[in-house]
Amino acid sequence: MDRTFFEIFSSLEDPRNDKGKKYPLMDVIILAIYGTLIGFEDFTNMSYYLKKRESELTEQLGLTAGVPSHDVFSDVFRALDVERFMELFINWTKSVANVTPEGHIAIDGKAVRASAKKSAGEEVSHEVHFHVLDTAVSAEKYANLARGHWEIENNLHWVLDMHFREDASTANTDHAIENHALLRKIAFNFANLDDNMKGKSIKKKMIDYMIDLDLFNRLIYEIVTNRA
Repeated sequence: MDRTFFEIFSSLEDPRNDKGKKYPLMDVIILAIYGTLIGFEDFTNMSYYLKKRESELTEQLGLTAGVPSHDVFSDVFRALDVERFMELFINWTKSVANVTPEGHIAIDGKAVRASAKKSAGEEVSHEVHFHVLDTAVSAEKYANLARGHWEIENNLHWVLDMHFREDASTANTDHAIENHALLRKIAFNFANLDDNMKGKSIKKKMIDYMIDLDLFNRLIYEIVTNRA
C-alpha cells in the first residue's frame, strides 16, 4: 500500500540527543524543504528569512516550537543518515510514480561540483549505466523508458543548477553534501506535483510559494499527501 510523505519520512531516525530535540525532526525537514523550494542555498540566510515569518509559518504549518536557528538546520543535515534519507526518498518517489510519464522514475546520481573534492575534476573517464526495471518490457518499450529517463535527468540537472544553484553549494561537512542535495531533489519533485502551477516556470513557482504561504500549505498537506 502506498504511503504518504509524512508516513514514510516519520521513520527517519533523529540523529540528535534528547537535549537537542526542541524542534521536531519533521518540522525541521519541512521548513528546510520550504526554504530550499523558495531559493535559499544556505541555512544561515534561510533561517533568517523564516524567522521573519515565524508567526505565519507556525500557524500555517502547525509548527510546535517555531523556526529553529541555522545551527539547528546545519546540525540536523550534517548528522542525518544519508543512506536512510536516500532510501526513504526513493520509497516516497515510488509511491508517486503513477504521476510521472510512463510510470517510471529517474534516480539522479549527479555530483555537486563546488562541494565535491577536485580530483585528477579533469581525466577522461568512461561510465556504464544500468537501468533497473521491476517488470519485463519489449525492446521498444525499454527504448522509450530510457529516453524518458534521460529527459527527466537532464531537466532535473538544469533546474537544480539554474534555479536551486546546486553547483554553487559549498556545504561539505559530514553528510551535508548528500543531504542538502536530497533536499533540492525533494523540492524539485514537490514543485512538479502541483497541477495548479502547471504552465509556470520553476522560477515563478518559487516566487509564488515565497509570497503566498497558503500555496505551500496546500502543497504540503493536500497535494503531496494525496498523491501517494
